[in-house]
Amino acid sequence: MTWLRRGLGAIVAWIGLAMLAGCTGVVPPADALVVTGSLSYRARIALPPDAQAVVELRDVTAPGDGRVVAERRWATQGRQVPLPFELAVDRRALVDGRRYALRAAVLFDGRPAWVSDTVTVDVRVAGPVALGTLWLASAPDLAFASAWQCGDVEVRLGIGRGERVTMTVGARRHEMRQVPTASGARYEAVDDPTTWLWTRGDRATLSLRGRAQPECVAQTPPAGGTTPPTAWTARGHEPSWRLDVDARRLVLELDVGRRRIEVPAPPAQPLRDGWRQVTTTRDGPLAVTVRERVCADVATGMPHPLQVSVSLGARTYSGCGGDPRELLVGDEWRVERLDGRAPVDRSRITLRFGNDGRLTGSASCNRFSAPWQLHGEGLRIGPAVATRMACPPPLMDQEDRFLRLLERVTRFEIAADGALVLVAGDGDRLVARR
Repeated sequence: MTWLRRGLGAIVAWIGLAMLAGCTGVVPPADALVVTGSLSYRARIALPPDAQAVVELRDVTAPGDGRVVAERRWATQGRQVPLPFELAVDRRALVDGRRYALRAAVLFDGRPAWVSDTVTVDVRVAGPVALGTLWLASAPDLAFASAWQCGDVEVRLGIGRGERVTMTVGARRHEMRQVPTASGARYEAVDDPTTWLWTRGDRATLSLRGRAQPECVAQTPPAGGTTPPTAWTARGHEPSWRLDVDARRLVLELDVGRRRIEVPAPPAQPLRDGWRQVTTTRDGPLAVTVRERVCADVATGMPHPLQVSVSLGARTYSGCGGDPRELLVGDEWRVERLDGRAPVDRSRITLRFGNDGRLTGSASCNRFSAPWQLHGEGLRIGPAVATRMACPPPLMDQEDRFLRLLERVTRFEIAADGALVLVAGDGDRLVARR
């Protein structure tokens, strides 16, 4: 995923190719692949009357390829989001075994103002492909930018046009290249080697035309930004990859560990619901984008607290990160449904997952306690023990059903509305909410 995370340079390059392709007016064959969906964004900002929308399908099999297979561009004519679209793709242009992805943008004055993530499209299906809503985000002027304060000078380092590393100092921009160094990461201006930025963690040194500037300090994240954990891990599948990040280094393993990229950990740039880290490697720009959204591992189904996208050069890897335990521990969960039924007589059934591996709460009448453990593919609870206070038969029956269900739990889910769903091996479910 995410074309946006590949930088404004990729966006502009794509827009240029799309405009060159133009609207041919050729009627697609009867067996064309039809891709449908709509474009929208959550901000309350109206589109200008002369805005244009663009959707395009690319061949993304090989890094750096991105060949346009089909595109559609149209004037919005004052219409506002959501903007429905339909893209017809000539199946004769599709090659078996290759990967295809769709992306979209809304343009103001010919420049991208709102851009979408990249969405993989399965072109093997016989019928139409419905993608639903593609959510757009505001297009950045300089993608993945990290900010530094060097005395009175503010510096931003990021990815600009053509996915080149760009440094801005005031209104002046410098195209940069990374040069070898014993520690940290050093960038020199392509046209002036006496202009450079040398980053080491949250400190950096800057030279402008041979004149040393005061020590640079990474700018403090704005209020509301997410502070990343000290150390965290993410992984994904198809293809397999793993990312390990701590305060000192970032390690990306690809091809089942046969390919390893290790660089100093870049500063985290806060996002509204996560953070982004970007650097340059021998294989090209590397950008890690993390969103605090529940993410289910495609291989095991295990929920994780982070949605992670890693872009290396022209290739993007998607997966999940963080510790699944964080989704369970903390505040108390109150059971709303047990075997599809609401608790009887307004009774109270609760769960609290402790960091010590103990699950405690109210079973309807009595207090209970049970060990809990996450394993590779799911959740294991029990055996449970409870106090022995007697209650009316309906409560005792409900308590017995609850405790027996807990010991049959094999996995958990986090629903779209934040509810916790415990799933037993026989399909019985318990739904709880904080």
